Amino acid sequence: MDLKPEVSYDEFAKLDIRLGTIIDCKKQENAERLLVFQVDFGDFKRQIVSSIAMYYKPEDLIGKQVCAIVNFKPRMIRGVESYGMLLCAENEEDTKLSLVSTLEKIDNGLFIA
Repeated sequence: MDLKPEVSYDEFAKLDIRLGTIIDCKKQENAERLLVFQVDFGDFKRQIVSSIAMYYKPEDLIGKQVCAIVNFKPRMIRGVESYGMLLCAENEEDTKLSLVSTLEKIDNGLFIA
């Protein structure tokens, strides 16, 4: 797999990556691949839309802790506003995705560095 262009530490430091707990997850109407998440980051909650419906059932994700970028500019995805991005790892061999999480439960809202 080819590496993306290098970024400086200052560029990386602009990303606000935090740990949160999925408190609600629903399939987006009229969008086969989209799930709409409500994620609790401790001091705030965010709605995040992600195209991972082919890998996960919404009901299996509620209560899971995930890592997300929370300072992306909001954007409309199929009529729903998204306020962040969930981080996933992709296995190219079987095209399977796995949400990035922690090995043990820790406090919501912690910065990921």
